[in-house]
Amino acid sequence: MQSSEFLKRIFFRLHGRVISLTPKGTPKGTVLFSYVTLPWLRPGPWDSHTNYWEGKNMVDAFIERGYAVDVIDSTNQSFLPRKNYDFFVDNAGNMQRLAPLLPPSCKKIFHITNAEPKFQNHAGQMRADALKHRRGITLAPDRNIPEVKTLELAECGTALGNRFTTDTYAYAKKPIARIPISATHLFPSPEHKDFNAAKKQFVWIGGAGPLHKGLDLVLEAFVGMRDYTLVVCAKLAPEDPFAQAFTQELYHTPNIKMLGFVDQGSKEFAQVCSESVGVVSLSCSEGGGGSVITGMHAGLIPLVNYESSVDVGDFGTLLPNSDVETLQSALKNLSVLPTDTLKERARRTWEYARAHHTREEFAKNYRVFLDTLHA
Repeated sequence: MQSSEFLKRIFFRLHGRVISLTPKGTPKGTVLFSYVTLPWLRPGPWDSHTNYWEGKNMVDAFIERGYAVDVIDSTNQSFLPRKNYDFFVDNAGNMQRLAPLLPPSCKKIFHITNAEPKFQNHAGQMRADALKHRRGITLAPDRNIPEVKTLELAECGTALGNRFTTDTYAYAKKPIARIPISATHLFPSPEHKDFNAAKKQFVWIGGAGPLHKGLDLVLEAFVGMRDYTLVVCAKLAPEDPFAQAFTQELYHTPNIKMLGFVDQGSKEFAQVCSESVGVVSLSCSEGGGGSVITGMHAGLIPLVNYESSVDVGDFGTLLPNSDVETLQSALKNLSVLPTDTLKERARRTWEYARAHHTREEFAKNYRVFLDTLHA
C-alpha cells in the first residue's frame, strides 16, 4: 500500500473515532461535542491553528462542571447518538444531521467560526467575479462552505469574530455570545522596533483561500507603490491556481517578498514582524480574523476592512472600502506619521491583543457563557 493511501486511512479512522471523557465522580449529565478530535489523538502544543487548543478547552470547561463529554470530529458523518445528551455543541458539520435525532430537552449550541454560509459563499463569488472583470483572470471561489442550517436549529451560539460575523446571523434571531478568538503565539512588546526603518514595510498573513482573503487586491496595491514593501506569509504553493495567476506579482516584483508558509513561532516570522510596521487584510468574509490577530500580537498595526472581523480601535485603520485605492491611501497615511506615533499605536495594538485575544481570555469567556446556561 502506498504511504499516502495508508495515511489517508489513518486520518479517516482517527477522525471517525468517538472520544469519551468523564469528570471526577458521578456525571451530572452528558455532552456531545462535534468540532475537533486532534487534541486527544496527538500531544500538544497544537499551535498550528487556534481551534485545536480552543476545542479542548471548551470540552474541559464542561468536564469541570461535572459533565461527561463524547467528542466527535466535525467531519464525522457516520456517528449516531445513542444517549440522551443534555448539550450538543457543533461547528456546523453535524447540526443539520444530528439535531432532529436529539431529545427535545437537549440544548444545542452552534460554535461559529465562519460568517453565515450563504453570505460567505456569495462574498467569495463576488470576489471571483470582480477579479474576472478587473483583470480578465478566472479563478473559482476558494473558501466556499456547505450551506447547511446551523444557528436556526440551535438555541444559541458562540462566535469567535466581532459584530461583522454575528450580524450575518442576525436573521436567525438567536442569542450569540462572543468568545474572542485566542492566539497560538505571543510576542514581546514592539517598543524596541526601529519604526523609522520599518514604516514602509507591511505583512500579509494567510492560510487557505488567498482570493477570498483579498491577496489579489493587496498585491495590486503594492505593485503600484514601489517604494513600499509587502512581505507575503501565505500557505500557497507555486502550482496553486492563484499563484499561477499572480506569478509576476508574487515572484518577480522587487518590492513584494513571497515567503510562502512561515511558522509563526519561528525566528524568521519574528524577524519579519520586527522589520514591518503593519499587517494588512482585505478579506471578504471572516469568522475571527486569526491571521490579523497574530500580527497584532507581534505589534503590527492592523489595516483591515470590516469583513476581516477584527476590532482595531483607534490604534489601527478600519478601511471604508475594500479596493486598491483605499488601501494605498491608508498605507501612505500610516507611513507618514511620526515615529513616536507609530510606536505608540504599535504598543496599543500589542496591548489590545494581549488583553482580548489570549488563551486565558478565551477560557474565561467560554466559562462565563456556560455559567449563563445554568442561570
